[in-house]
Amino acid sequence: MLRSITISNGWRHGRALLLGLTWSLLGMTAVVAQEAPPPSIDEAQATAREAETPIPPLADATAEAEAEIARAVDEDRITFDVRLDDSRGGGTVKGAAGSFELQEEEWLTASDGLVLRYKDIVLRADRARIDIPSNTLVAEGNITLDQGPQRLTGESLEYDLDTQTGRLTNATAYVHPDYYFYGSEISKVGPQDFTVLDGTFTSCSAEVPPWDIRLSRANITLDDYAHIYNARIRAKRLPLLYVPYIVWPTVTDRASGFLIPKPGFSENKGAYLGLAYFQTFGRSADATFYADLYSEEFFGVGAEVRYRPSERTTGTIRGFVIDEPDMFDRMETFGSQIDPTLTDEGETRWKLEYFHETVWDKWKAVVAFQDFSDFDYQQDWERSLRNQTRPDIYSYAFLNGDFGQQSVSVLVDRRERISSSGLDDIRHQLPEITYNLRPTKLVDGAVPIYLSVASSLNYFALDIADTNLDYGRFDALPLFTAPLSELPWLSVTVSAGARFTHYTDSLSEDLSEVSGESLNRTFGTGSVEVVGPSFARIYENEIGRFSKFKHIIEPQITYTYVDEFDDQARVLRFDTIDTLQLRNDVVVAIVNRIIAKPKDESEGGAYEIASFSLAQAYNFDNRFPGQVSNNLCFGQGFDPLSDCPDSTQEGPLLAAFRFNPSTFTSLRADATYNTLFNEFQAVSLSGGIGWSANSGIGVTWYRNLTLDFFDDGSLNSQVTNDQLQLFTKFELVKDRLFFDSEVSYDIELSEVLQQRHFLRYESQCYGLSLEVRQSTFGNNRIANPDFETTDVRLSLSLKNVGTFLDISGGTDSF
Repeated sequence: MLRSITISNGWRHGRALLLGLTWSLLGMTAVVAQEAPPPSIDEAQATAREAETPIPPLADATAEAEAEIARAVDEDRITFDVRLDDSRGGGTVKGAAGSFELQEEEWLTASDGLVLRYKDIVLRADRARIDIPSNTLVAEGNITLDQGPQRLTGESLEYDLDTQTGRLTNATAYVHPDYYFYGSEISKVGPQDFTVLDGTFTSCSAEVPPWDIRLSRANITLDDYAHIYNARIRAKRLPLLYVPYIVWPTVTDRASGFLIPKPGFSENKGAYLGLAYFQTFGRSADATFYADLYSEEFFGVGAEVRYRPSERTTGTIRGFVIDEPDMFDRMETFGSQIDPTLTDEGETRWKLEYFHETVWDKWKAVVAFQDFSDFDYQQDWERSLRNQTRPDIYSYAFLNGDFGQQSVSVLVDRRERISSSGLDDIRHQLPEITYNLRPTKLVDGAVPIYLSVASSLNYFALDIADTNLDYGRFDALPLFTAPLSELPWLSVTVSAGARFTHYTDSLSEDLSEVSGESLNRTFGTGSVEVVGPSFARIYENEIGRFSKFKHIIEPQITYTYVDEFDDQARVLRFDTIDTLQLRNDVVVAIVNRIIAKPKDESEGGAYEIASFSLAQAYNFDNRFPGQVSNNLCFGQGFDPLSDCPDSTQEGPLLAAFRFNPSTFTSLRADATYNTLFNEFQAVSLSGGIGWSANSGIGVTWYRNLTLDFFDDGSLNSQVTNDQLQLFTKFELVKDRLFFDSEVSYDIELSEVLQQRHFLRYESQCYGLSLEVRQSTFGNNRIANPDFETTDVRLSLSLKNVGTFLDISGGTDSF
């Protein structure tokens, strides 16, 4: 039977403290949810050490007291061991002190460096008296009372050892996980129950906490709820907000309740208020319900449900519905800035996402479903660049099994593509069944032979441009490989195979329609790969963090052959299996590699820090030259002499450079140089320089060109893609202030596509985050190419409380 476990919550910020600023200002009761378990005791201690702030020791106070009592004899102190009345709980009081008096079965007093242990309670004080018949304790001066992860300190104490309840004056209390209470009086009224009078609450350990809640009274039950009366929320003791009554969970797990409302403003949608309610369903499931309100008549509701019934099974369901107003009614306010064709008479738009994963033994099952009311939903309502620019909507489910060298899987999926013509383009696999065999030795002789197999069985259902088509496909590619040389400086590998594909349907002979006839396709493939002879030289020079270097020069020659299939034009194309790229070419490359060994052995062994390769292909088939002077002169029936004389069988030069001297620094550069035109055809650069885990910069640049040479000798060079992405990450103040940035820039259009900047401040007990985002993605860009949207988001999170404030606002410009 699968056991129930607790859901971890790394998916959103911690717990909420108040019902919201709006309700608080109205003086209403604030009841809030707790979504994520708090940090562990070890994490709390580590956080405090990093912040150099005091925190009560959370080691075993009982063991420490026993050790101190044992040492007291050598320190010329009095040790004692007194049995208490069995009718009042019994047990033994052990301790050590500079002064001690005992009246048999009546009382005992101790002072001067007193340490006392009773069961799991450890007391330190200047003076203490125990009434033995009643098992009551009275103590004064520099009191510290430890019980497990709880610590109370104060000036005077009255405590019942039997019920383990009592009252402490001018007191402080520390309870797990990092809750601090200060009050004129703190009473322990039950095993997990406390009351605080005229005090403060915080999760900060500093003497003047960055934030706290001043209160007149609080009733606290650990692993349940705290009820606070007349709460004044303060920052560095500066009053910010008054709430007459707060209820918030003190459980170390999740708790149901309202989350902090999120206010905001959008120039297009008006003032915004986001409301949410969090509901737990036992230890293994929960749900969050959302309501988004806008002053310009937008209204949205949604929900997220999570479940994890076992360690190997998890799932999430997300859904959201947004009701948009009639744009015609708002034209008077926003004028031509709004394209009325986008939402003619108001529209209800939605998204639905579902993910489920189960893993057991050698099997893995996944279901991932997503659907949207329209493609523009992602551009209008999603924040991330990845979602805004996604070209399709993809759903799938698969079952995969891995058995050593073999694997089998069953997949069903649905992909809906964006069509520029506005027609449907929906493609299903119902299902795809695959069987793969990784290279397995068949012959173990002087020349070992390995067999690998890639095979699949598919049933396709297509709805493209109002045309429905269903057909099946079986494909198998067995491949035999034999290493002819296993010398360390020379490698020769030969492979040969054949691809067989059966289609239950195909195009007609004139390619005008689907014929309804089956089609079998068979073609052979083979390759010879030679690596070496390799040359190497070792340098003993010390450079930077490395003590030794090895330079390797490695020639590589690869010949590849792929046979023809006469009826390839009749093949229905769904994926790369259906394409057939005829090959009869050789690729010659020279590779330089630099391997370095660190001075410090703790950093590991030698590894490759740099490489540079230069490669060029030569095609032996005159019908398919490596470079042509016009993109149109290529394909079946092409005559290189009469149709396109400016061509060559040589391919472009391909250069690749890699440099990664450390974990935080890397560089990658690639270039394609067209020798026919003496022009670079594609250039890309990516990399990053970092000096710590929290600081560094990264860049990605890609430029692609289309080159055409005309009969009059003129050259047309057209840039098809020229984009730059810049990433920065800076730790401005160590462990405190951070700045992150992401910028996507289209060099050809001289336009910033999207930029996001984050400024974060992290304290020992709170965090501030400011995000600024500017984007040119969205529906309104169709009507106005100069459209862009800018929004700002400010959030404040409190330790062991969660997101306390989340404010966002935005403007649109045209």
